[in-house]
Amino acid sequence: MNNRIEWIDALKGFAILTVVIGHCVTDCISSRTFPEHAYVLQAINDFIYSFHMPLFFMISGYVFYLTKSYRKYKTKVLDFAVIYVIWCVFTWLSKFFMAKDVNNPVNVMDLISIIYKPIMVYWYLYVLIFMYIIVSYMKWHEVNIRLLVCASIVAVTIKIAHLDIGIINKITYYLYFFLAGGIIQQKNIIDKISKKQLILGITLVIVNCLLYLCLQQTNHTYISIKGFVLANLVYVVCFKIFTEIKCKNSFLVVLGTNTLQIYVMHCFFTGGLRILFKHIGISNITLYFILGILLGVVVPIICAKIFSKSPYLNFVFEPLGSLRKIGVVKN
Repeated sequence: MNNRIEWIDALKGFAILTVVIGHCVTDCISSRTFPEHAYVLQAINDFIYSFHMPLFFMISGYVFYLTKSYRKYKTKVLDFAVIYVIWCVFTWLSKFFMAKDVNNPVNVMDLISIIYKPIMVYWYLYVLIFMYIIVSYMKWHEVNIRLLVCASIVAVTIKIAHLDIGIINKITYYLYFFLAGGIIQQKNIIDKISKKQLILGITLVIVNCLLYLCLQQTNHTYISIKGFVLANLVYVVCFKIFTEIKCKNSFLVVLGTNTLQIYVMHCFFTGGLRILFKHIGISNITLYFILGILLGVVVPIICAKIFSKSPYLNFVFEPLGSLRKIGVVKN
């Protein structure tokens, strides 16, 4: 693994860590588990959700163009589609049989609707599938400024207008960030950023964060645009920082190499822990977050290690790769 891939893995590790933290927070808010900390939890939630998923899609776009995945997009789409269905079904089953304890109980229609309405966190995989299809089918193999500007106008318009067109909202909004990752990779923008520019970027991020938190209850249009700008700034700053630091064999690299496993599994453990705390009467928010984050990242990594030893088990993470190993699908 070269240094360039290592810093990308570390950045993916940082992104997935914010996802786990974010879902711990939203789970507490939805279930009103710690009402005395509601304001702080909401502030953390608003901050994390202003940038962490755009960051994820930018990384996805960066890697997509770096590896030229548009050449083999049909294979990747099929892989993601199988993973999406498997984990949607697993999640639906767990929520269906634990209806009394989950925040959002499900019914049979929710399972049938996964064709156009993803369950819980799996909307990311659903949207990513469409990113691969759209970019590859439209032959956007080179991202230019005109295309990026058009995508940004669509993204900001969707935020401001509150358009409610289901999952299409997310596809059209996050397409900009996916393409932004592509142009940054193709134009080698990160390497062109000087240390002075990095310091300026960090300063702007801090200022934007403070403005975002102070004004989040006032002008929604302003905040929507501010959140959009903040997402871009955080992304560029994060990329530059991770290219500058030594990431080899770091904890974040380990997280980054198991991003998919953590993403599809973490809610089972963070949500399960919240339910356990509720039943045994533990109301320590610090303990919940420490254990929740640890379980959300460590257990999926352990599962990934165990499952990788058997193509039958690993099918839930690498469907086509597993089928090739057992001889069902040829290379």
